Amino acid sequence: MAGLRRYQRYAEELTELIRRGELAPGTRLPSVREASRARRISPATVFEAFYLLQARGLIESRPRSGFFVSQAAKAPPARATTPAPRSRAVAVSELVFEVLEATRRPGIAPLGSAFPGVELFPLRQLSRALSAGMRQLEPARIVEDLPPGNERLRKQIALRYALSGTRVAPGEIVITNGAMEALTLSLQAVTKPGDAVVVESPCFYAALQALERLRLKAVEVPCDVRDGLDLTALRGALRRQDVKACWLMPSFQNPTGARHAGGETARAGEDPRRPRPAADRRRCVCGAVLRRASAETGEVLRYEGARHALWFVLQVPCSRLSSGMGSGRTPRAGHRGARR
Repeated sequence: MAGLRRYQRYAEELTELIRRGELAPGTRLPSVREASRARRISPATVFEAFYLLQARGLIESRPRSGFFVSQAAKAPPARATTPAPRSRAVAVSELVFEVLEATRRPGIAPLGSAFPGVELFPLRQLSRALSAGMRQLEPARIVEDLPPGNERLRKQIALRYALSGTRVAPGEIVITNGAMEALTLSLQAVTKPGDAVVVESPCFYAALQALERLRLKAVEVPCDVRDGLDLTALRGALRRQDVKACWLMPSFQNPTGARHAGGETARAGEDPRRPRPAADRRRCVCGAVLRRASAETGEVLRYEGARHALWFVLQVPCSRLSSGMGSGRTPRAGHRGARR
């Protein structure tokens, strides 16, 4: 368990006891005070471990009673796949279209589909809103959003990047019709037919369709439902093959929902003398922004990625945050984040 934090080590020990059946479903865990005293760790560390186990579905809290092993803990954990070590061509579109076609059949509940049932849409209200909007639409507005996209929107996105410590000119930003178009364009920019691209196994089916359409080869890396991407396998794949791009979802991976531990775990075994990647530098910058936002609002915040940081920062007047962004002080690298 080298490289894990105290709460993660304690959570892993409890997980093993649950998996082996020594802590059976319905068993009450030691109270926070008891665990803190027995393990010589702080109550906050015990809480963090219990919250992690709750997120994994292994324990549950009961009002005024404490924490108990959940009934769902009886099921054995889903383990990572064992994909082929070499890159291979992708051919999945026919299967995908067959599955999607089945969701149209009456009497079938498409539990595997990301599309809501059509009966849930307020079609009459949408029709009235669309009709009213079209009557007020100026003809020039029809073409102002053509590529590279609305200029005001691109300026706002550039501002969000600037707040995260990344300088991007509005002219370098292209508005796309959704994330899939953006990711496909990114692949086209850095690959050519026949190149190898790392994907998770299992992975989002549309990612495989994009690779198939661009005639790229997939290099599969195991993704565990509990621990996320297998970093050892990823390093091995990058050493063995000439990989041109990686299509990964470290947070709430589709379809497993796994979330990688990130930060220190992701850097385990790496040379600490190597320059820190841009993502880590952004983590520092956003950590500073969140700490400053915490001081302004009185709320305690932690770093959960640039997207979360910027969403919150834009709720605070920029003028009140800007004075500390160019001071030259290096923020503490260990700052993590999400609202508590």
